[in-house]
Amino acid sequence: MNDVAIITGGTGAIGEAVGGTLQNTGLTIVAADLDESPVPVGQFFQPCNVTDPQSLTALFERAESLGTVRHVIACHGVLLETPVGSGDSAAVDKVLNINLNGVAHLCDMAAARLPQNSCIVLISSVTSFMGRAKNAYAYQASKAGVESLTRTFAVACGPKGIRVNCIAP
Repeated sequence: MNDVAIITGGTGAIGEAVGGTLQNTGLTIVAADLDESPVPVGQFFQPCNVTDPQSLTALFERAESLGTVRHVIACHGVLLETPVGSGDSAAVDKVLNINLNGVAHLCDMAAARLPQNSCIVLISSVTSFMGRAKNAYAYQASKAGVESLTRTFAVACGPKGIRVNCIAP
């Protein structure tokens, strides 16, 4: 049976690049996203809203129908302007819900379903610790939260043989 990689945000710039690289290693790729852009030949698209647990369940079921899911990579995210003092709670809620809560839900489901010798890779941003994204405090806070989730899930999943790491491009 094939080893499968789930990539949320799989049709975005980072997700597409990760998917292509992993596909070249022989993995079966499930590119999950809200954006139904075409995926490269040999990859599988799955519509997914990371803020909806039912949508995440459907994603894992689709991926599991293709083989053994051993890799989950969270490349999804949204960057909205949230200048200090703007009071735009809708933008803050949206960024935190997608970028932080969506990653938490994805990790929680992956931790329950992945077998030993699997991995979860989360994408953060250098802005989470450098503070250089002007007018985007919600994005920076969400990515700092992703780094905290990485540490939490790494400790929880390590004994199960699941590696959890974070990359901050």
